[in-house]
Amino acid sequence: RVVSGLAVGLASGTGTAWLVDLRPDDRPRATLLAIQANMAGIGLGPLIAGLLASYAPLPLALPFLVYGAAIATVAVMVARTRETVSTRAIDAALFRPQFALPQDARAAFVAPAITSFATFAFVGFYAALLPSILRQAMHLASPAIGGAILAQLFAVAAATMLATRRLSSRMAMLSGLVTIAPAPALLVLAQSQQSLALLMLGTTCGGIALALGYRGSLEIVNTIAPADRRAGLVSVYLVICFIGNSLPVIGVAMVGAVAGPVRASEIFAGVMLVLAGLAFLTGLRFAPRPPTRACEAR
Repeated sequence: RVVSGLAVGLASGTGTAWLVDLRPDDRPRATLLAIQANMAGIGLGPLIAGLLASYAPLPLALPFLVYGAAIATVAVMVARTRETVSTRAIDAALFRPQFALPQDARAAFVAPAITSFATFAFVGFYAALLPSILRQAMHLASPAIGGAILAQLFAVAAATMLATRRLSSRMAMLSGLVTIAPAPALLVLAQSQQSLALLMLGTTCGGIALALGYRGSLEIVNTIAPADRRAGLVSVYLVICFIGNSLPVIGVAMVGAVAGPVRASEIFAGVMLVLAGLAFLTGLRFAPRPPTRACEAR
């Protein structure tokens, strides 16, 4: 898990900045492509792994072998892709953390930062809670079913991105914050009512919120980031994403051990509502507005 986390951290910020640098004339489209690639990978991963674990031989080994082959293929493709920045000799300075949060971008960065934290907190909560909901509340223990429902979340997210690609970054982020509020509430209700239909409805709502919140906030970060510090600012953004994806789940588990899983989920849903409201108000005040037609004509 430590090595996997290191690999994800190294690849995520750099890969996103790389895609944007490949299309400097169209940053929103490049950002959307990076997000769609993330959603596709996160969605296909559990779906394929669940199917292999349920129906293929060697369930504890074959998913990793398939993934290893995919990684090897991608490594060859990356090695053959052109560099977008000037290179220098490899030395110790290259491995020194270099986060960037420019002074003039800090106010505009607050809203996408809170949005990303809340959005990925929901994803982490959902992914951690889903197996126990299926197994304990609905008596469904098949890895294929769990993988398929988790894949639904990201399939809805990918479809939402395609359907709302003309929506401005600011409006997408604010819409995602509005949509994220009912998602954990539906999951809590599905858990208490033992309802698969409510679980799937909450999954759909969460996928829409993920698409709009993630896409809108990341596009804003790429917009406010200076060209020479984009990777550093995106890295700060992704660190916040990963913290949101991991720490709240630990808190839910600790509260659940004392107060029970349903009460812990209710507390989490309340915290999510507060975070979404805070990010929404901050976004209304500081998120950059799209240029008007008059400005574009100039």
